[in-house]
Amino acid sequence: LVTLVFYYIIGGIKALVLQTWRTFHSVNPFDPIIAESKCPAGKRTVAWRAFGSVIEMKEVAKAVSKKTTINDVSVYIVTAAIKRQLAWHYEQANASGNTMPHHVNVCIPVHLLGGALVDPKTGDRVPLGNKIGAFVAAIPLAEKDDNPATGRLKTCSAALKEQKSTPAPLIAWRTAKLLADYAPNSIAKYAMRNTNGQSAAVVSNIKGFPFQTHWNSRCVEFLCAFLPLPPGM
Repeated sequence: LVTLVFYYIIGGIKALVLQTWRTFHSVNPFDPIIAESKCPAGKRTVAWRAFGSVIEMKEVAKAVSKKTTINDVSVYIVTAAIKRQLAWHYEQANASGNTMPHHVNVCIPVHLLGGALVDPKTGDRVPLGNKIGAFVAAIPLAEKDDNPATGRLKTCSAALKEQKSTPAPLIAWRTAKLLADYAPNSIAKYAMRNTNGQSAAVVSNIKGFPFQTHWNSRCVEFLCAFLPLPPGM
């Protein structure tokens, strides 16, 4: 009982304070880049890259520490790419006043409940939930170790662990559902647009089906989830 009280009450207060701070204090480093870009508003591109297996990512995680997860490695890789992209834009702009931000905010969707689909062989529900919460984590971009990659992966893992210790995803889902069900559409959109903590990216780790799937009698070899971006992302 004490653990539940500490988690939901103390953790909930911590989650709300952190979210409020990041919403009003943080700045998305891509905002000035997009503002000066000549690309039409709303235009998007897709980049596809396969660079390693789940087993390899697990080995990388456990080489750093026993508590480091695949999610930590995924966020580290994405934020490393963001850092390189920002460095490229700053170089192209020849703007000496642009300095690399100390951290970048990343939105992490969290699967809350399962049971969306049923395994036709066993009858068990597949953990492919349709109740998704999220939290915003401030991921450091600076290296603070003799080995830059290992050092930043450790700080990345610590930043994610801080948010995982709170019920932030549950609060986010409950709040979004409340706004969607009862608030006017304009208010719901405003809340979604202004409560993403100025995140520069969304990082989602999808397991996929635990059994072989087929589409029109053809074996599906690979699945990639597409995340519809909410307003402001």
